Amino acid sequence: SCKYIFQKLHNLAYQKLYLFRITAINAIKDISTVMGPEMSTQHFVPLLLQLLSDTVANVRFTVVRTLGSISPYINPGVIESHVLPHLQNLTKDLDPDVSYYAEQATTQLRQNLQPNNNIISNNTNNNVSAHLNDSNKLANSSTLSSSSSSSATIYSSMNTSTPMSPSSPSMDTTI
Repeated sequence: SCKYIFQKLHNLAYQKLYLFRITAINAIKDISTVMGPEMSTQHFVPLLLQLLSDTVANVRFTVVRTLGSISPYINPGVIESHVLPHLQNLTKDLDPDVSYYAEQATTQLRQNLQPNNNIISNNTNNNVSAHLNDSNKLANSSTLSSSSSSSATIYSSMNTSTPMSPSSPSMDTTI
């Protein structure tokens, strides 16, 4: 079921070793085309936006490239209100690869915002905003648990292990 997939990707995205996080991001890129726009926007975008603040540059630029790739499957309102501001910040990243791919993704996302590129309905924007708000609350906490988020489907009752937050000081930063 979809819930199982979301749970596994979420857990993989918060593993200590950065290669597991990159594997989750690459899986999201592939699965988004199959899951469809509403599911991708609602379940994957909040997770990807959290991973944009990862301490490992390779994780950040992989997320940036993935956001560019799956942009046709993201609600345009969410791109404008949530994704583009994050990418704009990353164009000034200290890592040259991150800033380069942030520039590329920003251009690609803006092209997808052009008329006739709107694949999904605008009601998804409200649902995603709720998920992103819950996601931001979770990013500020030290652990993820089902009690941290009452309305975010991707985060509720998924904590089968103790995944680490990308901003955790004990996160592996070796490349």
